[in-house]
Amino acid sequence: MYYFKLGATGAAISTALSQYIVTFLLIWHLNKRAVLLPPKLGSLQFGGYLKSGGFLLGRTLAVLITMTLGTSMAARQGPVAMAAHQICIQVWLAVSLLTDALAAAGQVNLIEYRNIIIDAQSSVSGAGRGAKEANLYTEIAERIYSYGITRHCHVPEIEQGLSDAANSKITVNFTPHLMPMIRGMQSTIYLEMAPGVTIEDLYQQLKISYEDEEFVVLLERGVVPRTHNVRGSNYCFINVFPDRIPGRAIITSVIDNLVKGASGQALQNLNVMMGYPENTGFCTSPCFLNKLIISIFRKS
Repeated sequence: MYYFKLGATGAAISTALSQYIVTFLLIWHLNKRAVLLPPKLGSLQFGGYLKSGGFLLGRTLAVLITMTLGTSMAARQGPVAMAAHQICIQVWLAVSLLTDALAAAGQVNLIEYRNIIIDAQSSVSGAGRGAKEANLYTEIAERIYSYGITRHCHVPEIEQGLSDAANSKITVNFTPHLMPMIRGMQSTIYLEMAPGVTIEDLYQQLKISYEDEEFVVLLERGVVPRTHNVRGSNYCFINVFPDRIPGRAIITSVIDNLVKGASGQALQNLNVMMGYPENTGFCTSPCFLNKLIISIFRKS
């Protein structure tokens, strides 16, 4: 602005523009991490929107407008007043935006860390290839039974992964069930939502978290994941539903335990480690019909 010889007025204009640019870039970035902008104004719920970050967004914009007015008024008083005003206002802006950023990042914690129940159904192939009496056809056909109750070997891994992601100690109630089918695995997860959080908040957070994931597909609202839709693929289908009990939610996911749960996951990890595209080696599916079904789901 000094190049154009606009003096204090030019400095005020450039400062205001830079503040708007920084603020909107910050909002754009945070909206990828938390729900700041409601997907549909028609379905807006005031309490849920406050929890999801709408209040923080409004406050930030109000601060920005106030700062713009203050900058224009200080510019009328001359360069000294303008400089003093900018020193104070930049500190205010930095503190305000940092507060909003930390608060909005905290909105990712949309669920309570207690009373998490995981009800998992696994196919016979998930129990391994060992010759066990419990895996014989006469023991599996036309029946379901639970195993590893309160002592399943994967519970520590589940709790470790959840605790690392939440940065807080988490314990879960996990019970697996052996199903009379060759391949496939379904997990039904029951949890409590944080106060003021809605199912739409959870759905949007899942959408944000997995929109760039090659092999995780968040289904359309109300569509129930089914194991036969991922058979022979490396995909995980997932969705979230409201429980009939207020304040609770149900998350359902399905995978093919012989691909996503085993060899496919190994190949995907190799691709990531070697810097290859994650879908390398997955472009041809052994089950053509399922590949067609998955392509339809991804386009919907």
